[in-house]
Amino acid sequence: MSSPSLDTFCCTVSKDHPSLQRQLHFSSTPYNIVCAISSLLGILGATYQILPSSGDSHSRHISLSGQRQKHIITYLAVADLFASFGIFLRSILWLTENEWMSNIDSEAGSSFCAIISGWIQFCYGATYLWTLCYAIDALKTVKQKIWTPVIYHCVAWGIPMMLTICGLTVLYAPDFKCHSNVFRVLTNYLTTYIPILTVMIVNPMLYCIASNKAMQLVSSLLGRFTQQERQRMSALREKFFSIVLVFYVCWLPNILNGLLLWTTWGQLPRTFIIGLWYLMNM
Repeated sequence: MSSPSLDTFCCTVSKDHPSLQRQLHFSSTPYNIVCAISSLLGILGATYQILPSSGDSHSRHISLSGQRQKHIITYLAVADLFASFGIFLRSILWLTENEWMSNIDSEAGSSFCAIISGWIQFCYGATYLWTLCYAIDALKTVKQKIWTPVIYHCVAWGIPMMLTICGLTVLYAPDFKCHSNVFRVLTNYLTTYIPILTVMIVNPMLYCIASNKAMQLVSSLLGRFTQQERQRMSALREKFFSIVLVFYVCWLPNILNGLLLWTTWGQLPRTFIIGLWYLMNM
């Protein structure tokens, strides 16, 4: 899970500015066990997506659109693999009470914690943008536009890197007393949630336009729209709907968590928020 809530775990705490863990009376051991298990499963799943399948090795003719989709999915899986590895490493270090992660009162400990948090945030940010690129390319494929992988890589890796650097620099600089300034925390929340909300809003629109364009293309090329074409269009819409639904299921709890923390800070619904944290790792 990439959450700006966990980024604040690297901040130093004081009596005047209590941490989120103290506010929720949060016990991190069971949570980190769940994180370690789920991230390990994520590593295995991403590796499966990256490795070439037997069907790819035996297929002589792969359509251009299929190659484009495979390229995007592969790099989305690469970003997810790196993010899952970061979560697994962080969870293990917290479980073993490693000096570098547990001693956040020291500058070295906070810095190491911040580096891992930044790595996780950057990699998950890349998965959001690769998901957006997939929707953009679906529309470009229907419109028979040129395949531009270089631009996709610049968007999918470059934008998350800039947002991560901006968010975490404001959060952790000039010191790790993040809780003393609400603007520092808010900036990190915004740089994390803006890409997620962008995908949630833009992708359904792009898939809807792509479906309509595909229907028009089939009708213009064949001069008719038979039951077979209707079934293909129905399958295409179901595919697009499934992609959007999975993204919402994965990341809507994260958005809800942020809204609750900012609107109910004085009286946090402890059980519900911690339940959301576990849900975000399922």
